[in-house]
Amino acid sequence: MSDYMLAENVPANLLCVGHREFPSDSLPVQETPLVSRKTSDHVDILREQFNILSGEVALHQSVLKRLSEEAGKNAMNEQIEMEMKVVNDEVKLNKQKIASLERRISNSMSNSRGMHDNLELSLPYIEIPEQLNEKAFQLEASECQEFLLSERTTFQHNTGIVQETGSQAHKGKPLPSDVSDEFLKKASQAEIDELKQRVSELTEAKSQLDSCNHKLLEESTYAKGLASVTSVELKALSVKVTKLMKQNERLSSELASGRNQRRGSHGPRGARRESHTKRYEPARRGDMNALEAMLKEKDQRQAELHTKIEESKQKEAFLEKELANMWTVLANLKKTRGIDQEDFDSKYNGSWA
Repeated sequence: MSDYMLAENVPANLLCVGHREFPSDSLPVQETPLVSRKTSDHVDILREQFNILSGEVALHQSVLKRLSEEAGKNAMNEQIEMEMKVVNDEVKLNKQKIASLERRISNSMSNSRGMHDNLELSLPYIEIPEQLNEKAFQLEASECQEFLLSERTTFQHNTGIVQETGSQAHKGKPLPSDVSDEFLKKASQAEIDELKQRVSELTEAKSQLDSCNHKLLEESTYAKGLASVTSVELKALSVKVTKLMKQNERLSSELASGRNQRRGSHGPRGARRESHTKRYEPARRGDMNALEAMLKEKDQRQAELHTKIEESKQKEAFLEKELANMWTVLANLKKTRGIDQEDFDSKYNGSWA
């Protein structure tokens, strides 16, 4: 652990941005303007690189400090030690780069005299802005990596607590005292909310089934009423048909007797009877035709009523079947809801007892 804390011993002068002053007025006045400007730009670029590296060192030290605290809480976590080693290596590498930059800045300022024509920059001016952008990008990436590392560590810590709690609850052991009641309450509340949602869905389904059941009952009542009305009408038509048939038989017998009398009659009386029969025969035929038309209408009406009765019976059978199916589904839902409620009560009454 002491090897990983070496980065905390970085000198304070390496953590300060712009800690060392390199005055630009220390350059000789006799330098040409072009050489002086090139030297000053080169020193400014080296200072920017120095500031970026100092910021990276400070960031890595913050990460090391946090990882050290986590390692103190969980000494058996090898992943934290590996991450600390990687961050420590980064700190050492940045310290070496900072020392190299300090030497280059000092050499650039001390060798500026007498090097007007032979001054060679260590990095081309075209590559230096690219390196600065790359360092800035690396710094942002390091910050993102630190954030992700913190989130992952928190998630692993919570996962470990959940697994430990679940294993101990499965084995019947008492929970450790360091496990917060708030976490258990949150887990229980999540399950309670899920069960409440399921109960709400079942209640809504039950209300829909009740509404459909009520509608089917109304339709069944209407079908039964229609069947009873049809039956009454059919009976009335049967009585009427019976009367018409009796009347038809009576008229037929009268017509037959009249014809027989006409055949057996002789003389003036027979002639009068025959003329009387001929006179009233069209009226009787009209009555017969009317009776036949009424019989046809009765048969047609009776056939229609039979058809309606059959349709009503089929519809009533279908509604009764649908009603039985709905009662079966409702019973299954009530049974499932009762089982879930019993499991929920036994589970949470046992866990909070």
